[in-house]
Amino acid sequence: MDNSMHLKNKLAGRGKIFATTVSCIGWTGILQRFQNGILDMLIFDMEHGILSLETVEGMLRMCRILGISTVIRVPDVQYHLISQPIDMGADGILVPRVETLEQAALAIQSIKFYPEGRKGCGGFSLFKKSETIEDINSNRMLFLQIESPLGIDNLESILDKYEDKVDGIIVGPADMSIMMETPLQFSDKKLIEQVKRIISICGRYKKSCGIFCDNTEEINFWRDMGMNIIWSG
Repeated sequence: MDNSMHLKNKLAGRGKIFATTVSCIGWTGILQRFQNGILDMLIFDMEHGILSLETVEGMLRMCRILGISTVIRVPDVQYHLISQPIDMGADGILVPRVETLEQAALAIQSIKFYPEGRKGCGGFSLFKKSETIEDINSNRMLFLQIESPLGIDNLESILDKYEDKVDGIIVGPADMSIMMETPLQFSDKKLIEQVKRIISICGRYKKSCGIFCDNTEEINFWRDMGMNIIWSG
């Protein structure tokens, strides 16, 4: 089975998933270190990192050769920022700062072809071997990053309408803490309660849910709280 389909099935079953980040290293040789049987997906950070499109294209190409599933965190919810990495060979997109139904709709329109979306067809690395447009609509993954109380308030509405088109919900604890006026206080009780709301909503929709963790203590804590996607790097 293709590595991205294996990951997509694992997400659908809310299996335990581990991800790490590449944000400022452009050497493709480092990717062989991630071919270790532990990592489920590699997130390339184009929101806060310094990677260029040219650098990421080469990294995505190497990951495809190595069989490593790839996700691009884009800078914003804009068509070209979401569509282009898919053309370059990414298996999925992580969209930051999602707060509204309209943002979720634009992300879906940008990653999926008609009739599910309005993505344009092009790019040398868009298709894997023997893939069809229908395969790409089914196989490419979309993760929404919830990073504010408004995003939490609208999460149920988003999943009500787009549950089958969203593969996972990931919490951004740093921005969430800032938006809650408890900046970078990750053990704050109010922050934890808000994140637990996300876990509860995802549980009701049987949707994979994750968070960025800075250390082993945070990983253990959020795993115990019910997170199945652990992103650390």
